[in-house]
Amino acid sequence: NLIRDGDFYRLLSPFENNETAWMIVSKNKKAALVGWYKVLATPNPKKEQVVILKGLDEKMFYNIDGKEESFYGDELMFRGLSVPTEFNGSNRNIAKRGGDYQSVIYYLREQENKN
Repeated sequence: NLIRDGDFYRLLSPFENNETAWMIVSKNKKAALVGWYKVLATPNPKKEQVVILKGLDEKMFYNIDGKEESFYGDELMFRGLSVPTEFNGSNRNIAKRGGDYQSVIYYLREQENKN
């Protein structure tokens, strides 16, 4: 239902750079699906990559599958969602991704009670 009925946002155009990202947000803004894709690996990549999200409820607190932290909607729309660290030749112990054709999918859900 989320994919069929949600609002679609293109976050990064596939025609302008090496990365693309999109997201679908439910009408009530309680759930979202985010996809990030990179075609070719970057030599010596930046330390942290983020994707700026759109269409969320600024005051809603979201759990993100695959991440231990939770965030408010305004944090995700203004600071962004961190993409896992890319291998840069010297960070083998902390790198979570590397090589060509990388992707990450996140599912966001409203957290009813913030603890």
